[in-house]
Amino acid sequence: FAMVLLEAFGLASAELFQYNRENFQFDNEQRISRDVQKYKMQVERFELFREDIEDLVKLTVDKMDMYHLVSAVVLGFTTSIFTEGRIWGASPPSYIATYFMTIGCGWLFLLMTVWLSMYASISSHSLGVRLRTRYVRLPIPSMEQLYGISSKLQEFEKQGLQKMFRLPFGPQGTPQWDAPRAGVAAPSMLPPGSSDGLPAQERPLHHSNSMTSEDLLGKGEAGFGRQEVLTSAASTAPAQHVQMFRKLQSKWQCFDAYARVSMSLGVYQIVQAINLFVLGLTLVETHCPSVAFAVTLTLQAVALALNFLDLAGMQLWQWAFMLIISSGCSVTTAFSLTYAKLTDERLPDPTKPFPGAPIAFFFQALHFHVMLILASPSDSTTSLPRRFRSVLFLDVFGDASYDPTDAEHSLPRSVEEGSMSGAADRVEKATALADCWDKGKMAQMALRRWEAIPEFHMTNEDAETLWQYRKQFTVWRKALMVSWNENERIPIPSEVRDSLELKGWSELSAIEKSEDVFTGTLIGPLYGNGQQGGSRGYYYDLEKGESIFGTQGAQSLSLKEVAGWVTTFQRA
Repeated sequence: FAMVLLEAFGLASAELFQYNRENFQFDNEQRISRDVQKYKMQVERFELFREDIEDLVKLTVDKMDMYHLVSAVVLGFTTSIFTEGRIWGASPPSYIATYFMTIGCGWLFLLMTVWLSMYASISSHSLGVRLRTRYVRLPIPSMEQLYGISSKLQEFEKQGLQKMFRLPFGPQGTPQWDAPRAGVAAPSMLPPGSSDGLPAQERPLHHSNSMTSEDLLGKGEAGFGRQEVLTSAASTAPAQHVQMFRKLQSKWQCFDAYARVSMSLGVYQIVQAINLFVLGLTLVETHCPSVAFAVTLTLQAVALALNFLDLAGMQLWQWAFMLIISSGCSVTTAFSLTYAKLTDERLPDPTKPFPGAPIAFFFQALHFHVMLILASPSDSTTSLPRRFRSVLFLDVFGDASYDPTDAEHSLPRSVEEGSMSGAADRVEKATALADCWDKGKMAQMALRRWEAIPEFHMTNEDAETLWQYRKQFTVWRKALMVSWNENERIPIPSEVRDSLELKGWSELSAIEKSEDVFTGTLIGPLYGNGQQGGSRGYYYDLEKGESIFGTQGAQSLSLKEVAGWVTTFQRA
């Protein structure tokens, strides 16, 4: 009988040994597949980062190529007018001065456009290549790291008898196998004097932290983001490669912006030069006032349309003022030539005075002064002319101070108030309001997280205190909404903003939950009346939906800290 028992025990032990050995083999195959897939996904993710940089650089390069092409074509046309566009006959000196001054200004602005666009294109492309070749590299694992994720069946012998002969469905639970040290290869697999199969002098430099311990996948990438991000600035900080690109972008974005400003001014001057050429042709050579004024009306409408397409944030009376000063030079010249003293051939006599001629120079100088104000930097942070529409979307991730899609309605109104001090005050006020919104969002996230836990986890005192904090937050948030709407040209209805920003935890999407600052933070200590903690404080894990004793090294969010966030928002 004893022999039968020993035989049965031996057979059972062999079966247990084989069962746990197959489990060890299966679990290690899964682990190796997971680590290999992790390496592949990390490479795919950084390829996406490199494509992001390429797209951002291409946005500038393609735009500058278009500016360069258009400006070069118009510059050649301007040169032809400058050299061949002559008025035959005795022309008044004042008219000749105005005509060549306009052509010269247009030629100079177009030449600046070509130069600025060339510099912006070369600079952005060069820094983009530097960013991809020196900063954002593909995380290719080394041989040492690949050896580190490998496993051998002989490692099963080092797991201990308790794991080697574990009973299925036993009280030990799922076995936790002792994995080999990550990043260390077996000595027999590496040649002497080398750690990855390469001679020591040929081994590349790498960080001390191996890729097996460094998570380069982050929170993953969702196929679709929230719909409102298409019409507003980015609510969260972009990835590191985008932040680095935005730092480098400051080296050429001023050239990008002012290339567009120079092209706008150059084209405007060319339109005025064509208008003056037609005036010379119709009033100096043939004396046809009706044709002269008809062409003047048409070309000045074209010039105003170009200004309307380029400029943003101007009111009706400002457009009327812009029409007067932009067309004043050509209109004044037309009247000066029409009502000048004529010769026997009914042509303007250049030997006689032209009293209205100086007014044309005055309008030209006034127009340059107004355009200088409009093209001046709208803020001291980025030094960009925000009144030009093409500048509003230089940063596709939005701006720290305003939403670029609403920028034409909230631009600094230096022309209206007549000084830059008012613009500085508005920038300071906008910055303060933005800081208040940030503190309000933090208070809302803290309140929302506490309000998401089941009611029986909180005592009556905690529930009452939390309700008081929510009431205080609501009062101060309404006051902030009033100040915000007073500072904006087009205020956002409070109902729309509340529906987007005051969502409960259960109403948030997976992406919004991952972007919450307090995600993964334990809530507590709690003193519910149930059996979860009794008189002893415990914590609630909102993501897992379970109660635990102690923080176990995790961060926690207490009700006192919620009060601190609400108080900070109130003081702001």
